[in-house]
Amino acid sequence: MVARLREAFLEKFRGVEPHWGALGWFTYKRTYARENKLEGRTEDWSETIQRVVEGNVNMIPGDPLVDDAYMEKMYRQIFHLIWTPPGRGLWMSGSEFAKRSGDAMNNCWFVQTRPYRYGATSRIFTRYAIDPDASYPSYPFVFTFDQLMKGGGVGFSVENALLERMPVVQNKATLSFHISETHPTYPEIRELAHTYGFALNRSGEEADVHLVIADSREGWCESLAVAIDRHYTGSPQHLSFDLNELRPRDAEIKGFGGKASGSAPLVELLLFVNDMLNKRTGRRLTSKDCTDIYNMIGRTVIAGNVRRSAEVALGDAADESFIHMKNWRLTEHLWTYEGGERRLKTVEEVMAEHAVTAEEAEELLYDAWAQNNHRWSSNNSVIIDDPSGYDFGLIAPAIEVNGEPGIYNRWLARNFGRIIDGYRANCDPADGGNPCMEISLASYEPCNLVELHLPKMLEHRLDPADVLPMMVQYAKRITFAQYDWESTREIVQKNRRIGISLSGIQDWIVIKWGRSAIVGWELYHEEEWDDMQWLNRTRTPYAVVEELPANYEGYAEPIYHPEIVDELNRMYAIVKKADEEYSALLSQVLGMEVRPSIKLTTVKPSGSVSLLSGITPGIHWSYFEYGIRRIMCQKGDFLVDLAKDCGYRVEDSVYTPNSVVIEFPYKASSAGLPGFKSCAEITIEEQFAMQALFNIYWADNMVSCTISFHEHERSKIAKLLKQYRMRIKSTSLLPYSGHGYQQAPYEPTTQEEYEARLADIKMPIEQYYRRLREMRKIQDTEMTLAEAAECVGGACPIR
Repeated sequence: MVARLREAFLEKFRGVEPHWGALGWFTYKRTYARENKLEGRTEDWSETIQRVVEGNVNMIPGDPLVDDAYMEKMYRQIFHLIWTPPGRGLWMSGSEFAKRSGDAMNNCWFVQTRPYRYGATSRIFTRYAIDPDASYPSYPFVFTFDQLMKGGGVGFSVENALLERMPVVQNKATLSFHISETHPTYPEIRELAHTYGFALNRSGEEADVHLVIADSREGWCESLAVAIDRHYTGSPQHLSFDLNELRPRDAEIKGFGGKASGSAPLVELLLFVNDMLNKRTGRRLTSKDCTDIYNMIGRTVIAGNVRRSAEVALGDAADESFIHMKNWRLTEHLWTYEGGERRLKTVEEVMAEHAVTAEEAEELLYDAWAQNNHRWSSNNSVIIDDPSGYDFGLIAPAIEVNGEPGIYNRWLARNFGRIIDGYRANCDPADGGNPCMEISLASYEPCNLVELHLPKMLEHRLDPADVLPMMVQYAKRITFAQYDWESTREIVQKNRRIGISLSGIQDWIVIKWGRSAIVGWELYHEEEWDDMQWLNRTRTPYAVVEELPANYEGYAEPIYHPEIVDELNRMYAIVKKADEEYSALLSQVLGMEVRPSIKLTTVKPSGSVSLLSGITPGIHWSYFEYGIRRIMCQKGDFLVDLAKDCGYRVEDSVYTPNSVVIEFPYKASSAGLPGFKSCAEITIEEQFAMQALFNIYWADNMVSCTISFHEHERSKIAKLLKQYRMRIKSTSLLPYSGHGYQQAPYEPTTQEEYEARLADIKMPIEQYYRRLREMRKIQDTEMTLAEAAECVGGACPIR
């Protein structure tokens, strides 16, 4: 029997709003409110939470915990933003798409670049025959394409040891395309044919494969599999793709939601992949080649501004070609200005200036082009398997330029849960992580997140024991989803990994304790410091200070507030006990082994979800005390007109066509409280120390943190990476820019400017919306997402 919330209970919440953050209602309507086609409007918050709760509690038939009281408690806690599912859960839980595809309930995934079997039960191929037990080179790329099209993010590994398992590219292939001249997309495809020189609508041609691409996610995946795997047959191939079934640009996507991009981005992807493989005939793909293919897949998915895409590339720590893939300083000399416009130099110009061959010049120019064309679609990190022996000075210069590469300390991830719990050899079969690097993952495994809004818990005077067990149960049910990929089902059933996350951490500390979590610093000379000094304290510091001086000798070890340490330990114990008890209960009731989760806790970066309640995202500090928060929307979205009418400043995006930027005056949620600091004030040492605190005492998975550094702190990066190499499993860094460029998402300003902008607003946007809807003077439709997205700056882009 399907569990439903009581109508009498739901009636109490209709027309009621939670205590939104300053951008909460707008973010909700823009990002998570699904369309109610019967009534010609989008959901209200009360309806969203009903969908979310009922979607979750029905994932395990016969769940012994589920009754009216249980569902109503969950409803109240999520409604009041005390805790929430991740953005994916708010958007997808209880939807028809989620009922068909369990993948819809997870944020992100990880995949290794190596051949793998598709399996007999993966729901991917519909028109192209494969051997389910054979391993295919296309597998990791098609897996990534599929998950990105479902709105998830993907981490991928391009380690050279893995790429040695990829076969040598055996043969070249040519591509041709067919589309009716009456098809709405024909003019775009004809233009591409002129640009790239491929055959279009050639009659009577013979092809080794002729694929009519189905108008579905599966159809796009099949076409990519064909384009890759037919380079491994041993004889030249001609591949013919029929585009006639594919819907045109801006047509409705009924299952997932949003608008179609048309077939042109897919054609460009297939051409790119084919050209890459043709150039590598007789060789294996390199780490740079594979990353470029993944990046082009990401670029394809976000074409038309109707999908977000998040990727992280993980490469060898000694692979310099990978490390410098996005280092613009190595390619800026390949650009010139002509007639006031920037252009790439020609092959002949590069050959003359740098005394290189034509082939070498083409490779240099390709790198410069690729940085602008698609390499922005992933964050890149290096894998550290020997942290005690690695020289972090090798990557620090690249980090100083643009913050990359990030760090993934796989040795710690594989051998530690919480750092304080000590070494446990191979306790986690982790190969990599998700794009924001808060969850360690095996290949094909998804992250499975739930987020506690700590300041809201305080506001409602609840104890962690009142909320954490229910969060654990919510996440555990997600592991019973009907996943599309056979490989995912296998690893999820084995690991049952979950990620109970904390958000609003800086607000929580300031509100509850009135000061920083770091109460002092012990200073050690370099020769007196070692990796375990933070724990053992076997040597005497040469100084103990409350405030860290700007310059000091050796290493500064943080002293943490003991009550915060105790609270994190207590909260972790609550989570662990709740998981053990629920796993045992399900094993008994279902008559099958339901293992305790291999890992349980994390700190996700948050982003849109933290905006709902107006708290600081994840572990990060507020970007400013007072400022402007800019949000990008597509032209024509109804919220844009509402914002204009209410007095918010709206202007065309200088970066994205057909998009506008809305400016919201914004005040940090804990501004003015004792102990408040913004990103402009916080030091690089404090950020490393805070990330370590939560790795040590809370997160047995990982802590996602983007550490911002100022110009004068660049020289400290290598030393701090070494200092925390046995405490931090993953981290990334980013130069602090304040704002520094047009239409920056966050722009600090003065309190006076904030108050002046606030005075210009005639009416809160949510109040104006409700008034228009009551008067039936608004076209309330589901919005598309126009923001470019990266896992940087403490903002997770996954919806």
